[in-house]
Amino acid sequence: MLRKLSPMTVGDAAFGGDEAKLKRLLATGANPNDPAQRRDDGSGTEPNRRDTPLMDATWRGHGPVVATLLASRADLAATTADGLTALHLAAQWGHTGILQQLVRAGASLDGRSRDGATPLLLAAAFNQTECARKLVLAGADATIPNHAGATPADVADDAGFTSTAQLLRNLPLMVAQVVKSHENAVTDPNRITHTTYLRSEHLAQSIAQGGAAIAAKNTPKKSPNKMLLAFSQ
Repeated sequence: MLRKLSPMTVGDAAFGGDEAKLKRLLATGANPNDPAQRRDDGSGTEPNRRDTPLMDATWRGHGPVVATLLASRADLAATTADGLTALHLAAQWGHTGILQQLVRAGASLDGRSRDGATPLLLAAAFNQTECARKLVLAGADATIPNHAGATPADVADDAGFTSTAQLLRNLPLMVAQVVKSHENAVTDPNRITHTTYLRSEHLAQSIAQGGAAIAAKNTPKKSPNKMLLAFSQ
């Protein structure tokens, strides 16, 4: 006797990276936030305890599928049994492009898992330097510790990820200095964000590669104007 196949769910399409099938399902009214649309992972758990389609697409690295799900208002705040959001998963597995999609869509930068880990802390723990850099530039708080009291920089240090630890200790301070010294700090916040990002891109790359030259420039003797000039070079 042939076994009756279950209909494909949004979660199945998301997990497999099948954007065409995903779009067809969504077009027929499938809801990416409906627990019934979650993939059967074989664990025997109830549908509402399984990973969401957005989580499946994120950790599998299916960027176009993530974009489609976000356009369909997939829940950014949904968590795994361990309290991890899709942004946590993107940071952990180093999917920088997807991480940026989630941030732009409004994902919580400083959401904490059951053990107190933020997305930035997971990026540090798995040595995902580029994800850590993007999170800091987006405004993630590098000082939030996990429940054991370890900050992202502490976690990176303990694991021997020196470049990531250095970035996490220095880049937030440099970004703060750029914002503080910008002449339009009150009147044009959008321009501040754009300027901060462009100037910090060069800094973060230098820090990730060692940062000796940047560290030498980052001294209290420099005036705000000279500091901005150094950042833009």
